[in-house]
Amino acid sequence: GVLIMPKKLITPEDLYQLKHVEDPQVSPDGRWVAYVVRTLDRLENAYVRHIWLHDLTAPHRLPRQFTFGAKSDLGPRWRPDGRALAFVSLRGGKPQIYQIALDGGEAQALTHQANGATNPTWSPDGRQLAFLSNVHADERTAEDQGQTPGPPDDALAARHARERQEDEEARKADPRVIKTLPYRTGTAYSDGRHQHIYVVPVSTEGIVGTPRRITDGEQSYTHIEWFPDCRAILSSQ
Repeated sequence: GVLIMPKKLITPEDLYQLKHVEDPQVSPDGRWVAYVVRTLDRLENAYVRHIWLHDLTAPHRLPRQFTFGAKSDLGPRWRPDGRALAFVSLRGGKPQIYQIALDGGEAQALTHQANGATNPTWSPDGRQLAFLSNVHADERTAEDQGQTPGPPDDALAARHARERQEDEEARKADPRVIKTLPYRTGTAYSDGRHQHIYVVPVSTEGIVGTPRRITDGEQSYTHIEWFPDCRAILSSQ
């Protein structure tokens, strides 16, 4: 006879077992694919993302998890030589861009932006990394005058800087002065910041230069596309 298994209804607990694959990125030599696995953290009741690697030349091998930790890692982008990945991590609170070698080791912070950094995009020669970061007019003026603080010395200094910034933001919003429309997205108020493009030099030895902003004005940029000669970037607003 035929054994008929009873159907099992999906329950809320089943959601914690589901895994979603996102953002596959093939290495320049075509051997590896890096991708993001999204899971649901039961204790935090929030999604967590980590980067995984799969060897396309050995499909019988199981994929391996490449990044770990309680905070999310996402947006993997291959360095043009295929020997390292840039990615966005929330391990320090706000999103920042890190680099990690294909053979593993400790991830290296490439950005220390006060408001975070996203969308890492390598130049074709692998010597520069463009990214997006939110800044308002006063912060852009401070950057232009060379008054931007350097990267924190350690995790404690980073936390104190973040707490000072959050305190200043809270004081500015009491009372909140609305000068532009739209002033809110959903339940979140606009903070007057716009997304701008930055470029930072990065050597293959891991020496990171100082980021410089290459856009300005009261508008946001949403895309980064390098010209083949690495002398210009195309973007959209």
